[in-house]
Amino acid sequence: MMAGRTVRAQAYEAKPKLVVVLVFDQFRGDYLDRYRADFKAKNGWNLFLKQGAHFTDCYYDYANLVTAAGHATIGTGAYTNGHQIPLNEWYEPAPTGKLRQVSSVADDRDKLVGAPAGTKDLTGASAHREMATTLGDELVLATGGKSRVYGVSMKDRASILTSGHSTRGAFWVDHESGQWETSTYWMQQLPPGLTRLTQADVPMPQERKAVFRRVISTMK
Repeated sequence: MMAGRTVRAQAYEAKPKLVVVLVFDQFRGDYLDRYRADFKAKNGWNLFLKQGAHFTDCYYDYANLVTAAGHATIGTGAYTNGHQIPLNEWYEPAPTGKLRQVSSVADDRDKLVGAPAGTKDLTGASAHREMATTLGDELVLATGGKSRVYGVSMKDRASILTSGHSTRGAFWVDHESGQWETSTYWMQQLPPGLTRLTQADVPMPQERKAVFRRVISTMK
């Protein structure tokens, strides 16, 4: 007779100094195999595919495929009924009692920082509508506030809802001007590095889209 041996996965016990959560909007999981021959850089996608863990059956049982709700689910691990972010924008009563459209990250208590001159709506942004903690929030809590968490994205809702409430900063790009922005929820002015980047000659959002389309066309 042979006794059965229980095999368990080894717990990950390392304490990395840097954790990066990358979200590639509209990047289907099968692209990793479909375009694998085109991944030439050693430390690009190959770094993840050859030295990382590839979860081929990692899905949320989730149908609410708008970006704000999806980013909130990625950040918190909760579904919409847990984090309370159902859409990118919705209607709710204004202080006057009239219905108004608000974004998922709009916060009347704060103001935009770094907005282009002449911007009419300077309503700030924060994660105050997100009713669940993110991975970043839990890191800050677990380390007694020592962890430094930031959110960076082309869109405000992506940078804010994935990173959470306890971040040191969240930064996004104004789609008309290409300038970096944040909110007074975090700071009164942009960090010097972002200010220099805003003043530099960088591609505008539409130009970035054109570059992305050209790259994809060469990969087909």
